[in-house]
Amino acid sequence: MRRHAILLMAASASVLAGCAPRLGASDMPRPRPGLWRRVGVLNGTPSAGDACLSGAPVHIPLQATACQQIAWSSPSNGVFQIDARCGLPPGPGSQVRARYSGDFQSSYAVDGQNVLNVPGQPLIVNNYSNTYRYAGPCPPGRGADDLQ
Repeated sequence: MRRHAILLMAASASVLAGCAPRLGASDMPRPRPGLWRRVGVLNGTPSAGDACLSGAPVHIPLQATACQQIAWSSPSNGVFQIDARCGLPPGPGSQVRARYSGDFQSSYAVDGQNVLNVPGQPLIVNNYSNTYRYAGPCPPGRGADDLQ
């Protein structure tokens, strides 16, 4: 009987874990408009850059034109997630998962994985982790959502 109770609790926990609240694109957090400095790692290699953000909700670049399926969710308090299938026919394209957390006013983090499926080629898997820190207004000449 005790074993049944443990199995039932484990099954219930796994079902609830898959029940993250569904959101829409406009429900995603909006980083403060301005210049954000990025430090991170892509497949174990350090990377850095910056972005001038407009204050729009976080998103996958080109999601509006290249992604056929997108799901926005909040799997835990303070974490927001985007899962997408992107690519152009006739190929199967890519799968993208990005998880965002932070206060989005002074800093936030993005962790994710992109899996690119090119016909006739091995899968390309990119794992990344980036931290963004607010650095002030965008310099003159930098447009909104300009990534460098």
